[in-house]
Parts: sequence; C-alpha cells; structure tokens
Amino acid sequence: MSISIRLKSTRENPIKTKISKFFNIILFQIIWWTALLNAPSYIFASVLALLFISIQVSLSDHSLKEIVFVLLVTLLGSVGDTTLLYFDIFEFIQHNSSFIPIWLVVIWASFAMTIGHSLNWLIDKKILGSFLGAIFGPLSYLSGLKFNLIAFPDLYSNIALLSAYWFMMMLIILNFYDSRFLKRLEKR
Repeated sequence: MSISIRLKSTRENPIKTKISKFFNIILFQIIWWTALLNAPSYIFASVLALLFISIQVSLSDHSLKEIVFVLLVTLLGSVGDTTLLYFDIFEFIQHNSSFIPIWLVVIWASFAMTIGHSLNWLIDKKILGSFLGAIFGPLSYLSGLKFNLIAFPDLYSNIALLSAYWFMMMLIILNFYDSRFLKRLEKR
C-alpha cells in the first residue's frame, strides 16, 4: 500500500497566470462599463461584481486575504468618495443621498480585486502606481461626467484635487496590500 501526497507547486504556470490576469482586467472593465451604463439600476452590475469576486476568491490560494482586502478597500473608497461628495468636489446627478451610489461602491469592490491580480505588478512600484492612479483615477470621474452621472462645481480645480486624492488612495491601497496584516492572513 502506498500513500501519495500531492504538494501544491510553488511555481506558477506563466501562461495560466497571464490568462488569469487578462480575465481579471476584462471582468473589471465589464463591471465598470455595466455600472456606468446602467448606473441608476445597479442590480446587474452588483450581481456581476459578486460573481467576479466570488470566482476570484474561490480560485485564490489566499481567499481570506482577498475577502478582507476587498472589504477594506471598498470601505476606504466609499468613505473617501462620500467625503468628496460632502465637500462638493463632485455631485451625482439622479442621486440625492449623502452617501455615494451603489454602482460606485460596486466599482470600488471590483477595482480592489484587480490589485492582487492584473495590477499586482504595481505592488513593488508603489510610487509609479500612485502616479498612474493620479492620472487614471480622475479620468474615471470624467467618464461619469461624460455619461451625465457626475457634475463638478469647479471642473479644473476639482480634477486636480481628485488627482491628489487618487495618488494618496493608490499609495494607501498598495501599501495595505503589501502589509504585514494581510501577509499574516495568507497563512490562514
């Protein structure tokens, strides 16, 4: 009688990794566009995001880390954007609440799933990641402007503020992903 033990390979298949990263960014883009194009009705984007997160977490070797990270980044982004809303950096058209709309919460949760996957190359390049955030973060809000979802009381100065906001958010998010706290969760 022989007993065989199958150990998990410590080396990842590079093709599988590239495919996984490709699908990660594609699914994020699908959710982002779905959320934007169906903003008042956020149900479909929410279901897609839950499916996306569930698939990513189930395929992850560190599912507890993924769940905690997504929850905390979603909370951070939602509180941050709600603070910007409170200070009239932007306002939402067709949304009369003091909290950001659900479709934006869905985008934050989906964005969090890209950090450990398709955007994981930024983890060791935090300053570059922050500069990219300072450029592409505000462009997301400008897309909201283009789709008549967001209005800016003072477009140019508020875009500059959003740029600084996204620089800091990316720095916080990338440092948090690389934190000891989350690394301890990898072992569970």
